[in-house]
Amino acid sequence: MLAVERTIEVVLIVLACLLFLAGPAVLIFQAYVWVREAAWMPLSALDGLIWAGSTHQWLFSPDDWLGIHAFLNWLPMSIALPILAVIPGYLYLAMEQSSPYK
Repeated sequence: MLAVERTIEVVLIVLACLLFLAGPAVLIFQAYVWVREAAWMPLSALDGLIWAGSTHQWLFSPDDWLGIHAFLNWLPMSIALPILAVIPGYLYLAMEQSSPYK
């Protein structure tokens, strides 16, 4: 069981690192587009959900939870991704704390 737990911990920490580093990568991409075309390309958390392949109708035309939709449309993807990295990071720390093999 130790090998499975260790594998899960490694996957969680790698996922947290990738999500955290994706934020600055998005900002660098936006700066590249701005330098090349002199137009800022706004990318929101909502755009990230759409890019990730979510096709739920609520993303395109919400009829409920309008405040959350407006917040996701306002929140820059370059900030949302590092915030999202907290979840696998926390899960990793929780597994590390509860592991009997310290």
